[in-house]
Amino acid sequence: MALAKFFEDVRESYLEGVDGRINAVYGRDPEREWKLTAATVTEAVALRGRDGILFDDNLVFKTGQRVIFEIVCARADLAVELKWQTAQKGALTTLPNDENAVVLVSKHAVSGDLVVSCGNYAKSYRVSFIAGHTPENLPDFAAELAKLTANPPAWTQTTFDRFRIGMESVLTNHKLPADFCDGIREYYLGLFHEQRREGRFVERLDRAYVQLAPFVQFSRLAALICAYHLYRINAFEAPLVKQILGRIGRVARFFSGEVAAMAPATGEARKSSRELLIVSAVDEAIIAAVEHLDEGDLDLAESCVGNADSARCEVDTQALERIHFLRHRICLRRGDARGTAKYALQLSNSGLANFRALAQSKPAMSGK
Repeated sequence: MALAKFFEDVRESYLEGVDGRINAVYGRDPEREWKLTAATVTEAVALRGRDGILFDDNLVFKTGQRVIFEIVCARADLAVELKWQTAQKGALTTLPNDENAVVLVSKHAVSGDLVVSCGNYAKSYRVSFIAGHTPENLPDFAAELAKLTANPPAWTQTTFDRFRIGMESVLTNHKLPADFCDGIREYYLGLFHEQRREGRFVERLDRAYVQLAPFVQFSRLAALICAYHLYRINAFEAPLVKQILGRIGRVARFFSGEVAAMAPATGEARKSSRELLIVSAVDEAIIAAVEHLDEGDLDLAESCVGNADSARCEVDTQALERIHFLRHRICLRRGDARGTAKYALQLSNSGLANFRALAQSKPAMSGK
């Protein structure tokens, strides 16, 4: 089955330190945030794991796993309260242990809110429990995704509705956590809305990332979707992006300047990678353009860049920067000084320092 190839296309090392990596991308420092809050809010409370690390806002654990944590408060003499809120069935047990810590255990795949409060201050954590299997390896779920052979998809409202009904049935039957299911829904809805040039696709893809990020260490599908999201916002140096193999990872390394380290993708590698994750028409064209550029076929590369530009929604400025970078490289390879200068000027205003720097230089390109 195509999805079994995740073993070949995603390195296992992303499993460690996922929260830290995600926070690093957005510059978050939970420990610093807590110290600032505790210094100004006397009733501030938070949850800390037994490893001494403050809990992230979104958490995922395996069913049956004993999750031990403690409640920390800006003032130790104040009373605190802990509540679990969920609309789903599935009991969550909270037990105080001998060390005044709390143990969370759930036998069911469930999502809910763990709310800790002190006086008028309350902090909520989104918690999901997931069964021991990885979601995308469920036979019916994998088969349903594998049916989307077109990449990028050319959905009509009718064909997308048909796909969504089938997917909902699978998600419901296997009782997957609500947040994981919502993240999968948001991802495909985002791609569909992007195809229809509806600007709200950005919000849906952002929401999919937020909901699936906590599941990265449990699901290769979640890891690949989150890595693709980071690629789309041009966070090419993010560890999760750099550790993704296959076409997306290879193109991310191209945009980050690691051209010399890239080997041209074979036809078989392209085919297998294309089956792993459905991507947008814009990125399918950009990926193809990079591959043709690597092979020295500048005409095909330029044609694919044109297709990407035509498929791009106006609000997708990150994709526009990738397009400008590609056109800069094509002009450079053609010896077109005017075109090279034109797109270097476009990139000089980029929010990405790497794009600005590479646009002003003349690195050696791989390929013919």
